[in-house]
Amino acid sequence: MAVLDALLEFSDAQTLSIGSGASIKSTNVSDLVGAGGLKDTWGNSLTPDIGEKSNLEWNCQVETTVVGAGSLTVALVSKAADVSISSGGTTHASKNLGATPAAGTVYSAVVPAGTVNRYIGCLYSASGGTITAGALDSWLNLDHEKHD
Repeated sequence: MAVLDALLEFSDAQTLSIGSGASIKSTNVSDLVGAGGLKDTWGNSLTPDIGEKSNLEWNCQVETTVVGAGSLTVALVSKAADVSISSGGTTHASKNLGATPAAGTVYSAVVPAGTVNRYIGCLYSASGGTITAGALDSWLNLDHEKHD
């Protein structure tokens, strides 16, 4: 088991209930800049770079089997000026997990090092039907759990 920075954990057994064609955001959306702006020890402005010259891994794990008629898509998204991350922004990774992914299903994707927008989090979307139950974990880490 890895030690996780709470700011890099987007969902922890987040319950899913998503209407067809709709999306919900992760429980946590990280603000990489903060209210006063991102500054180093000497007060110099910094950009919200992630990975510090190496890639990070975005991991998404089905905690409880997803139930419903819809197909579940998970996406890691950042946005410049809106903590809701509900639409627009930059998609860094995305995966359609299909209908009713089983508990224990893991998806990992490389997130290239570099500048992302101020707010980063996940969107969970249903297509082709409603998702009525299930739960997800999602986090950024230095390594992957498993590559699909």
